[in-house]
Amino acid sequence: FYGITFEGQHGTITANYDFATEGTTIILTPVPDEGYRFVGYEATHGLTITPDDSEIDIVDNQFVMKDYPVVITGIFEEE
Repeated sequence: FYGITFEGQHGTITANYDFATEGTTIILTPVPDEGYRFVGYEATHGLTITPDDSEIDIVDNQFVMKDYPVVITGIFEEE
């Protein structure tokens, strides 16, 4: 299992899993704080060395878990 960490300011991101195996579909739910709106995501690997397959594509609030920890940052902006 690999961990999924959520970061960001002015809102929260939740997912159907906090830990998952490679190939699991992760569904994200962004929840902006009052007065803010959700703009998008940034996703990075949670490793000190960049893996060969470090591209994490989030489409329609979903991505497929890689074989390493993932950090998801929610981007929120003031309305």
